[in-house]
Amino acid sequence: MRGVLEAVGKTSLRLMQLRDGRKTEELARALAAAIGASSADVQTCQMMTADSEAGTDAANACLLVTSPHTLAEAEGWLAGGRADAVLVWSDERLAPGPGVAVMAEQRFGDDWVSVTRRAAPVTDAVVLQLRPRTPTPHEVPGASPVVLVWRGLDEAAVDAAMAEVDARTYAARVRMVFVPDTAPAFSLSAPLYADQLARGARVSVLAQDGSWGCWRTLPLAKPLCAALSTTKLDDVDLQFLAANPLYSAAGLAGPVDYVGVEGASAAGRRVMGVARWLGDDRRPQPDPLLRWPVPQGWAPEDAVTVPYVYALAYYSLLVKAQARRGESILVHEGTKAFGQAAIRVAAQLGCSPIYTTVRSAEERDALRRIFTQLEPCHVLMCGDGGSFEYRIRVLTRNRGVKIIVNTLAGGELQASIRCLSVSGRLLHYNREDALAGRSIGECHGDRGEASTLVTHKALAPAS
Repeated sequence: MRGVLEAVGKTSLRLMQLRDGRKTEELARALAAAIGASSADVQTCQMMTADSEAGTDAANACLLVTSPHTLAEAEGWLAGGRADAVLVWSDERLAPGPGVAVMAEQRFGDDWVSVTRRAAPVTDAVVLQLRPRTPTPHEVPGASPVVLVWRGLDEAAVDAAMAEVDARTYAARVRMVFVPDTAPAFSLSAPLYADQLARGARVSVLAQDGSWGCWRTLPLAKPLCAALSTTKLDDVDLQFLAANPLYSAAGLAGPVDYVGVEGASAAGRRVMGVARWLGDDRRPQPDPLLRWPVPQGWAPEDAVTVPYVYALAYYSLLVKAQARRGESILVHEGTKAFGQAAIRVAAQLGCSPIYTTVRSAEERDALRRIFTQLEPCHVLMCGDGGSFEYRIRVLTRNRGVKIIVNTLAGGELQASIRCLSVSGRLLHYNREDALAGRSIGECHGDRGEASTLVTHKALAPAS
């Protein structure tokens, strides 16, 4: 399956039973990876049985996994406003009608897996045509969509161009289009471009043969049956199952959160916890130690976002970094789920001062509303190449910080390392580095002192 699923930008993933009750580990892996690429902070999967009826809460679901055998049924979900996109497992190739676009498809024998969504024509947008080595503008006034068209950009430079766009303040409004030098002139009204933009993909790549694709590819391997047609994990009747963003690129072969009712009856205790889904498991295996009662007044969809990130934050700071009261800490991307958990745990442990980074002024305002104890000058910017390094040096009088919770890569990772104090510890959580097998050992700072860098990929299973 191609990675154009990243165009779906909501924050909930709603699951219904696939045709014949099948769910596949590979399918879940591709879905979770795609949702992770959409910058969604929380991915929530609600389990439903085949005969469940979607209520009003199904509206605006990010991705609906359902069981239509025909395109007409799939189009009904889209037209009815119950989903922005529909994942269809069908016994025939879909041929969309007006107003519906097939975003991605892959064939498995006589079956097809397709992603459809409502077509949304782009008629009013700011179009900027760029050439190789032409920098993207720092600002694009207004609230209209922005279409950036690169012509003749070398394939090796695409990732850098996309990263540059992501650092701009208007990134959320951008559609990126990459075309060869021989492509027809770009126009919002030209059918070649208008039809593709209507699909809603954030990144569109025109091949030399005139076919459209996207930059990232998420192939589905041969389907393996994963027994999730049942909504039960051992002694817990499931209400929600959630994929963790830190592991979404690697699929669900790792920790997953769940919320359910412990015991056979509805009067049983509501619990939340962490389960592990390994590659050879037909269903997640609940960890008996990582299970807690759901606090009074918590909705299950809220509780399902808590167990893993907070368990990971406690494990990281207490066990791996051995954080102590009075130690300074820098938490990158503080508005993300793991960032918020790390800030809360650090505050509970008495770490001080607490520094954090955000990617926009909106995120800064949101974080200050959540954590009123944060000093305004301690909320710094990231995503701009590492400007936080200078501010950290000024704020700490060039001493650096004792603990850094890092989710950044490339030059900003190096900048973070330079922000460490003597005997500092860095906890590195970056999906791309994990997939590439890159790790960090002991290094020496620019003043010659040794700093201990701790890397951690998964929460240790209970023994």
